Amino acid sequence: MTSVTLPQPLTVTLEEPLAEDSWPLLWSWLHEHPDAHLDDTSPLSWPQFRREVQTRLKHGERLWGVLVNDSPAGAIGYAPITRRVGMLHGVCIRRGASGRGVADTALHVILTLLASEGVEKVSASYFANNSHIRECLKRVGFE
Repeated sequence: MTSVTLPQPLTVTLEEPLAEDSWPLLWSWLHEHPDAHLDDTSPLSWPQFRREVQTRLKHGERLWGVLVNDSPAGAIGYAPITRRVGMLHGVCIRRGASGRGVADTALHVILTLLASEGVEKVSASYFANNSHIRECLKRVGFE
């Protein structure tokens, strides 16, 4: 577990993997801004979502829980492509925790961790209308 204290004062902690009992929270957070997270291929129900998360983890994806002051606040997924290359596979911060530097801090810690593990290239994609994640990714060094 890694913690970083933000100026507000907020403490952002990452837990890996996101505890299974927090998956329903993630499912609800995705629906706070469905246009930013969901498309025609997204799971349509909680059981489908649960199966998808299980499948992703079974195939080597990583899923960090993001806690703010010890309360669940979001999740960030990562899918390795090779030992040195991977991609972010979901960044979701709940309403009320977003806009406070939480995603920036969590992504910075995750990217530093991945680099220490030998990952040299991380890509990210997002829906064109999601200006929040576009700006967040720029702030943490994506081009």
